[in-house]
Formats: sequence, structure tokens, C-alpha cells
Amino acid sequence: MLSIGQFFKKIKNKHSREVFVRTVVGEVIQKHTQAHIPTESIVFSSDTIILQHISSAARSHIFIKKQAILKEIAERQDIKVISDIK
Repeated sequence: MLSIGQFFKKIKNKHSREVFVRTVVGEVIQKHTQAHIPTESIVFSSDTIILQHISSAARSHIFIKKQAILKEIAERQDIKVISDIK
């Protein structure tokens, strides 16, 4: 059984990895489309990135360059496997 300290450390590590991946996703999208996506708008569902509360113009630019964005995200981080953007 884990002590309370170990439990919180495990949660903290998982949260910091999630924030890192969200930051990488936001930077890559901004590099390819010049659209700023706040990290709060990036949500993961299994192996899919879900972008919430962004304009349809930004969403269109992202989908046009989707393959290049996914490739660069995979190159820049190895914590999470991502296969789609919605």
C-alpha cells in the first residue's frame, strides 16, 4: 500500500507529464499554423487530441497541416502516442 506522500508524488508526476505534452502540442500547432491554442483548450481522449473552444478558421488550418503536426509532436515527445486531432 502506498503512503499518502507516494500517492501525491505519483499524481504530481502524471500531471506534469500531461502539462508538458499539452505545451508541446500547443507549440507545434502555433509553429505550423500561427494559431495560438491555450493549453486549457487541449484535451486528450485515448490517443486523440481534442481541441475545444477554438475558431473554425484555426481548426481548418490545423486539419490542413494535420499530418505534419502529428509527425512533429511524435518527434518532440515520447510520453504519449497521438494518432489524430479532432
